[in-house]
Amino acid sequence: MSPILATVALLLASASGWKADILSDDPAVRGSVVARLHAKGRPGLFAVQDLVTHAPDLEARVRAVRALGELGDPDAEWALRAELRRPEPEVVAAAARAAAALRLDGLSKLLAARVGDPDAGLCAALGAAVSVFPSVAAAAHAAAANTSPQIQLAGLRVLAGAGVPVTADEARAALRSPLPEARLIAAQALAPIDPAASDAALEGLAVVTDPVGAEAAMRMARLGRPGLLRDLERLAAGKSAMLATRAIDALAGSPTGLAALLRLRAETPALAAEVDRAFGRRPPTTADLLAVLGDGGLDAAESAGKLLSTRADGLAALGHCLETLSPGADRCATGLAGGPGGAAVLDRALGSVDANVRRLAAWAIASSPIAPPLRVLSGLSLDPAPAVRAAAALGLGRRGAEGKPLLSVLVEDPDHEVRAAAAEQLAELLGPDELVRLVARSLDDDAVRPALIPALARLPSHAALSLILAELRRGNSVERRMAVEELSRFNDPAAFDALMQVASRDPDPGTRRRAAEILGN
Repeated sequence: MSPILATVALLLASASGWKADILSDDPAVRGSVVARLHAKGRPGLFAVQDLVTHAPDLEARVRAVRALGELGDPDAEWALRAELRRPEPEVVAAAARAAAALRLDGLSKLLAARVGDPDAGLCAALGAAVSVFPSVAAAAHAAAANTSPQIQLAGLRVLAGAGVPVTADEARAALRSPLPEARLIAAQALAPIDPAASDAALEGLAVVTDPVGAEAAMRMARLGRPGLLRDLERLAAGKSAMLATRAIDALAGSPTGLAALLRLRAETPALAAEVDRAFGRRPPTTADLLAVLGDGGLDAAESAGKLLSTRADGLAALGHCLETLSPGADRCATGLAGGPGGAAVLDRALGSVDANVRRLAAWAIASSPIAPPLRVLSGLSLDPAPAVRAAAALGLGRRGAEGKPLLSVLVEDPDHEVRAAAAEQLAELLGPDELVRLVARSLDDDAVRPALIPALARLPSHAALSLILAELRRGNSVERRMAVEELSRFNDPAAFDALMQVASRDPDPGTRRRAAEILGN
């Protein structure tokens, strides 16, 4: 037996189980045996080369080739040269990664020659090798310009995997490819160069059944341009369940798409259920929800607030936002009112020494989806801040008949805003006789009188006319214009005389003109 073979035999005898260890997926196990083999020098390399040659199956050969790279011996070049010529792309991919790890310049041409095979794993390995072998990038550019769709796709895959920019010409040529993935890579390359072409390509790809369609939808959401988000929203609300799920998942996976998704959540129960399923697969972060709460539209902000109020850290963030009057504090208060855990936080805010904090909490409570308790509203009606008492009036109106006694007190409040808020709610709750009495004593109250105008249809003719005439005497230009419109319904000499006076004397030209038009008709 030759000295080399004897050494190898000795190595194999003294390292029981080393083959299984070096083929293991556990880096720690593999690293230990690689270190021992490396310490043996040339015999260790020969042992791994023998394992490659006599591997029982393709998977074992791939793992053995991987070990050649991890062994760290540049003399593995000749064994890797042979592996780079093999037909199996998995083996070539492992050899390409090993060659890159060992920085074997002599294998550069062989690696470049393998560009053109569209196997995804091989293209990824060649892409990773570009930083060591620039010739691979050159070969990939050449492949991207090839007229064969498969070779073109291979070149694009290598360039994309290497992070090497695809040229505008290459991208525009790839947009004509019959292969969806090639068009996807082209669309990504064109995004900063020609956004319109990129967006059009992505929108077309998002509806294909190929898995590339899901990736196209994800990229649309990540780009976050308004047109792309609108297109995803249309797909999410469309008739195709597959496309709807795809679009919703894409929006859920992107901070820029989250606001759009939360708007959808507020549209219908079916969409809300689908969105919640997507959130189960990919929950939005508290930070992203807070961002939507501050910058999204009202529907999106409302949904974000409700979701935040179901999380312990979300409740804490909403409470801090409200109590420190951070930007979007009004939406934080609304979010607390819409969720199951927010009541305690809002109750604490009502005890703040800062009137603005109490005001925001009071309005959130008063307008919450569930009518607030009467005892809470009673406390708000006694708050020293007028804005809080005005919020109490809104909540009392939602309590119906239960709220009438306190509203009757607030309509006499010394503050203009509070009286107006109370009158607006009372106008919906009072019977005709009670309403007539309120009108009679409020004709000179510039806070209460305008708030009663919406109840004109429930007033007897004489009371309604007296309310309108009072508005013409004391109201502002907007209120006088509304009163003029109401006068057109009355066939009464007093109404005619009032219109004549407005047409000739009102300080607002538009109001005079409208009165004249009514008289002319």
